[in-house]
Amino acid sequence: LTDGTKLSERVEHVRGTPDNPMTQGEVVAKARELMTGVLGAATCSKLIDRVLALDAVKDIRELRPLLHGPDQAKRSSVANVALNQQG
Repeated sequence: LTDGTKLSERVEHVRGTPDNPMTQGEVVAKARELMTGVLGAATCSKLIDRVLALDAVKDIRELRPLLHGPDQAKRSSVANVALNQQG
């Protein structure tokens, strides 16, 4: 501080560790913040909903399409077309 005072705080267990876990809401907010830019808001919401209801997912492969961002699908399609044209 400008008067020379120093402040410090010691945290034994940072947020998100087993001894100081995040709430489900905090985890969802963090996931949304990290994934929305890559997957898009709609896909991110669908993925979060499916993960929160994971015990109802009959086949884990159902999640795979939600893990690809919109640009990934385009790149995969373009790559497949290019490979098919070469072969």
